[in-house]
Amino acid sequence: MGILEDIKERQEKFLETPRESIKKFIEYQRKFSLGLVTLSNKQNRPDLLIIFKEFHKQYSFLIEKLFEARLVSSLSFKDDKRDSVILQTSKQIKIAILDHDNKTKPMEEVIFSLKKSYASLLEFLWGKLKRIIFFAGLNPNEKHLDLSKIKKKLEELEKQYKIDLNLIKNLLEGDLRNGIHHENTHFEEPDFLVFTKQVEGKFEEISRINFENLLEELISSITILTAFHHVEATVLVPHLEQILKLNDEQLSEYCKTGKLTKEMEEKILRK
Repeated sequence: MGILEDIKERQEKFLETPRESIKKFIEYQRKFSLGLVTLSNKQNRPDLLIIFKEFHKQYSFLIEKLFEARLVSSLSFKDDKRDSVILQTSKQIKIAILDHDNKTKPMEEVIFSLKKSYASLLEFLWGKLKRIIFFAGLNPNEKHLDLSKIKKKLEELEKQYKIDLNLIKNLLEGDLRNGIHHENTHFEEPDFLVFTKQVEGKFEEISRINFENLLEELISSITILTAFHHVEATVLVPHLEQILKLNDEQLSEYCKTGKLTKEMEEKILRK
């Protein structure tokens, strides 16, 4: 199932029982940290908790400043695509690991499958940063921004709001991140993905990564994206708790239209 089909199916299930779906979402956020601890233990990577904490901290400061400037609202971060990207990438990683461990596919296929997953994940991360830049008013016409321009815009945000975004800016650096979409890649035994670029008519190697390190990069990226998701969900939860004051008919209508009638607003504001 593709991402768009997955989103449609999730939306349909949500609308079947909107009240229960919202309650489950809120409860999930409260139990979220336990899931991260489990992932950290399974992967034998205690550093995932540190990665989550540090990126969560920087992204929280950034979102807080945008809220203070009244540039965003809780609904600015409603994102149907996000969960599907994380879910599908996680599934692809599990399949690649099984193919690797059981030797059911050649290593070359496994490596290129992980490369594809990593590229999709990074594209989604870049899109998220571009969206923040748009909200901040630094790219109002949503012109194309390459990685260097995204970094410059983040530096503008640092100066404007006097915050540190070094970790987030570092996501935009490195030969692997700049070359993951590069068509000039090839496989080398035993498990290397090699990136090259053309210089004076010849291809020169710019970076290489093996199966284990590519897997680590993927899991780290999922952790970072999950940290961003948790910040956004945290600002969305108070809004969801408010709309639970609506009766079932009103709640169903709001979930379908995204609009509050005067009667709905009065009910929400009522203590």
